[in-house]
Amino acid sequence: MKTGKRKKILDYIQQHTAPHYTVEEAENAINSMLMSYGPECKVKFYNDAAKIKNSYLVRSVFIRHWVCAVIANTGLTARSLENLSAEWLFHNICYSLHIRRSSTVDADLDYTRDRSFIVRLLTRIMDILDLE
Repeated sequence: MKTGKRKKILDYIQQHTAPHYTVEEAENAINSMLMSYGPECKVKFYNDAAKIKNSYLVRSVFIRHWVCAVIANTGLTARSLENLSAEWLFHNICYSLHIRRSSTVDADLDYTRDRSFIVRLLTRIMDILDLE
């Protein structure tokens, strides 16, 4: 169940994001939003995933959800913005706990699902529990 604050954030994002972005439009929009986190914090779209470099720097729930909404609206993935955001949060938590820092410094958000079972499981749990 979504909290009142989270519902307001998601409603606002839905109202203020385009229903569809090309990859170029998405990269430009996201990188403009991430610019305040430094020049190395940016998104790059690949054939199988969107990679957010230095994603651990982004602690804002709003920014994380907004970026994931734009990714979801590219048509490259059927994953929800909430599921993408939960995976990103999982990366940030692991990075903060010094767990596999070299691979959790960036968030690789696969278009289908993460290849790692444990990431898929914990992402799904975080999504169900509505953790932010």
